[in-house]
Amino acid sequence: MTNSGKHFQKGNKLGFVATGDKPLTAHIGLKLTEEDKQALKKIPDWSGKLREAVKRLIEEHGD
Repeated sequence: MTNSGKHFQKGNKLGFVATGDKPLTAHIGLKLTEEDKQALKKIPDWSGKLREAVKRLIEEHGD
């Protein structure tokens, strides 16, 4: 996971500070093509946007 620099905290056990209500401690793997991976990483705040998309998916299809 790359860090844009604004949330990094030296000495923090996770290496960054979460900006939401809950700590980001769970991990999930996702298979992508190398091209899609590189394109995704070029999007500003791609990890935050991906987390929001996952939340929407869960709301639409979750319990």
